[in-house]
Amino acid sequence: MKFSLFFLAAAAMAAPSPDIQSRDNEARASCWNRSKCDAFWSGKCEDYCKPYKFSHMARTDCNVFSKRCCCKTK
Repeated sequence: MKFSLFFLAAAAMAAPSPDIQSRDNEARASCWNRSKCDAFWSGKCEDYCKPYKFSHMARTDCNVFSKRCCCKTK
């Protein structure tokens, strides 16, 4: 009984909040001029996004160790 209460409490705390999911979905939708997936983009996204500005790095459609650069439209 104690184990099932502990497991239920742990599962409730580990569940993602809807606010976090909506921010992730919004970031995916705003990824403009996406680069290819690579594990070595760190520090190079600013150069990739020129003349636009660097927005964020996304893991959308990439494997565990890779990310892609997303640029701002303006």
